[in-house]
Amino acid sequence: MNNQLHRNYLQKWVRISLFNLLVLSVAGVLLRALILVPVPFFNYPHILHAHSHFAFGGWVLPALVFITLKFFPEICGNVAGRHWRNIMALIMLSAYGMLISFAWQGYGVVSISFSTLSLVASFYYGIVLLRSCGHYTSSGSILFLKAGIVFCLLSSLGPFALGPISAMGKTGSQLYYNAIYYYLHFQYNGFFTFIVLAVLYKIIENSGYAGKSKTAFYLLSGACVPTFFLSVLWTGPSILFNWLGGFAAIIQLFAVGIILRDLKYVRWRNLPAGWLLWVSIFAFLLKNVLQLLSAFPWIARMATLNSDYVIAYLHLVLLGFITTFLIWIMAGTVSPARRRVFHFGCLVLLSGFVITELILVVQKPASPFALFLFSLFFPSGIAMIWASAWVTYPSSEKSPVQSRGELQSIPASLPK
Repeated sequence: MNNQLHRNYLQKWVRISLFNLLVLSVAGVLLRALILVPVPFFNYPHILHAHSHFAFGGWVLPALVFITLKFFPEICGNVAGRHWRNIMALIMLSAYGMLISFAWQGYGVVSISFSTLSLVASFYYGIVLLRSCGHYTSSGSILFLKAGIVFCLLSSLGPFALGPISAMGKTGSQLYYNAIYYYLHFQYNGFFTFIVLAVLYKIIENSGYAGKSKTAFYLLSGACVPTFFLSVLWTGPSILFNWLGGFAAIIQLFAVGIILRDLKYVRWRNLPAGWLLWVSIFAFLLKNVLQLLSAFPWIARMATLNSDYVIAYLHLVLLGFITTFLIWIMAGTVSPARRRVFHFGCLVLLSGFVITELILVVQKPASPFALFLFSLFFPSGIAMIWASAWVTYPSSEKSPVQSRGELQSIPASLPK
């Protein structure tokens, strides 16, 4: 398949992912509105479950599939095209199935079935990718890629454990919620983070450098499991959990320092919207600092007693770090004719993110209304970003994905 068709195939993933992000942001605005004006037709907890499940299955998962297709063509090209089409179909079916069913019934037979289907889609993606990359030299980027997939598969043990836990009559118990936190931890601290870092180091390797990627990998992967102890501090376990989790968080900060140093190998002038990468990396650094601080008992208690702090932290990870990085990667698919719209949309989105984060932390009496007002920045900015992705390159024109060395990874044999 020629490069123009490859580009169109990837562009389809970009448009679908960004549209899902737009839908997700509208659901977030609805949640803020329901706090101000409850509407009997809309059940707040149900909408919240729909929002959170769609965030993972409807936005992050397809976007991660896109960046692996784009930056690891030597691996993804060995997978038959029908597998990628099947994965896309499963992701979309499960994502919108979860969005509708959770909003309609909360946790029920239908919604649980669709969430299970979403796990199947991520399993499918992980297994075909693991099988394909097994024969490749383990560069730093490949190590991060493999580990990200392994953490994706490991995270599914959490949701699968909920059935047996409920059968034991322990629904709503500490064990029940810790199974959920286990899933969340290995999704955003494992799967999401490691795939993002795999792409970042792939860009560095494409510049002709390896950096200290393997050192960063071994530190982060070794610390990923024990930092889970920080997620269960709300149950009041032994102080040993604080020490183990805190020590692992310190190791992660050393790894972040290595990654920051390796950024000098990135050819910034050749990257479209390179400032978004800096925003993402800053959020990643702040995430790891806060993770270390949460090892201190009084900070852990403060976070346990105030759900807004937890929401602010999750948004820092998922919006500030992961989403900003994914949108930065998608900047390489935007036509120069729409680059200004794209940048303005990013500024609107990130302005809304920063302001709402500050509101969640400061917590003034007018916070609910202010949160709703500035949450409107999210769909506004994302709509502009999504619109900018609808201008394709003519076959005679090279996109930044082709013409810039760091972003030139177009699958050579995908799909078939």
